[in-house]
Amino acid sequence: GWTMGQPSPRPFLTRPKVLVVDDEPLVARGLTRVLAQAAEVTHAIDATTALSMLPSRRFDTVVSDFQRPVLVGLSLLTEVAERWPAVKRVLHSGAMPHEAKRAMAAGIVDECLEKPAPRDVLVRAVSTPPKR
Repeated sequence: GWTMGQPSPRPFLTRPKVLVVDDEPLVARGLTRVLAQAAEVTHAIDATTALSMLPSRRFDTVVSDFQRPVLVGLSLLTEVAERWPAVKRVLHSGAMPHEAKRAMAAGIVDECLEKPAPRDVLVRAVSTPPKR
């Protein structure tokens, strides 16, 4: 769309394909329910499962939990950045540790969302391409 002669931020032309990675079933179900209205959502219970899905399926966005105490979520997003750089990477965590802020500054993470992120924030995060 166009606004005042300027292009607006271009949303994905189709429903984005989102991979949600979270080991807490209630959180994963909640994210899936909220995002399903705006996206095609697939759930992976851990980083290993997510990495096995990524080569064979085209995802626009990966939303991953930080999964403390191990930096599994951040390690996953680092690998996604290296192997699938066009995929948007969103970290969804209860607290934003310093490692997450450094990863965002380094371009490994496109967005950091604190749990529980409001519905409109989640939908916007998966419905817009990364700002790179």
